[in-house]
Amino acid sequence: MNPKAKLSTSQAAKYLGVSVSTLKRWRDDRKGPSYVRLEPSRIIRYEVWALDQYTADTRKSRVH
Repeated sequence: MNPKAKLSTSQAAKYLGVSVSTLKRWRDDRKGPSYVRLEPSRIIRYEVWALDQYTADTRKSRVH
């Protein structure tokens, strides 16, 4: 998948293997992968590279 591709919240949740509500909670708690808020519509998009980076960082923190 193109690392610069932008996924919806439901697509990103599926990509990460978590629920949409988990992803939303992470956003509210300022945790989880970075995202882009498209204005003025306030649509949330997750870039694939950010999801991959989050996954890699999470794995590293579990090892240490």
